[in-house]
Amino acid sequence: VTPQGKPTIDASIKGIVEDFIKRNPGLKVVFEKDKAYAGKFVKDVIYLTEGKANLQTFFHENGHRLEAFIRDIGDKELIDLWERGEKMYSKRSKESWSKC
Repeated sequence: VTPQGKPTIDASIKGIVEDFIKRNPGLKVVFEKDKAYAGKFVKDVIYLTEGKANLQTFFHENGHRLEAFIRDIGDKELIDLWERGEKMYSKRSKESWSKC
């Protein structure tokens, strides 16, 4: 996914992320430098690269964290709902790209 908006991790964005960390026990975020990616989610940690990531990157990676949580708890209804949403998004994305 290409980050939308200006890539920036400054004090204000770090403050917003830190606020989310306070309100979400278990949320782990690592700010990195000089990485090839803007953000990634690996083993319960969100990694954000300064100069490439922005708030959209954080929320995108947090979405991966939510999916991991849903799958880890094994709630069949939530998993089905998640997968239905992915299919809907995939279908709409393909339709949008076919118009380009």
